[in-house]
Amino acid sequence: MTRNINTRLKELIEKTGYSMVDFSKKIDVSRQTLYYMLAKDAKPGYEVIHGIASNFPWLNLRWLITGEGTMELETERRTNEELRNEIDDLRGSLEKHQAKLDGMEASIQRKEKQIDELLSLVTKLVEKGSE
Repeated sequence: MTRNINTRLKELIEKTGYSMVDFSKKIDVSRQTLYYMLAKDAKPGYEVIHGIASNFPWLNLRWLITGEGTMELETERRTNEELRNEIDDLRGSLEKHQAKLDGMEASIQRKEKQIDELLSLVTKLVEKGSE
């Protein structure tokens, strides 16, 4: 438990995969605040802790603040893993639907071009017939 809160915060940032800039945006604090706090080993304030707690519900705040326990709450981690899997499944489904939509859009554009060509042909025939 010799590690301090900033060391644990760095571990959290690494675990999330966010850059320092993206992490600061995620928790809604300026990147300067985050950089200063970590570089100067300053204690995080309420805004930082609140931003973390609001955006990472799977995080064990007791671990972050005191170093006791593990980083992740066991029950929440399972839930988050299930949500991540569901999100991945939905992304795959969305990509398939997007591909279908792209195909339909291309088909519609071809049909519209055919309609324009037919209208042009009908117009020419009507004009030729009225001569």
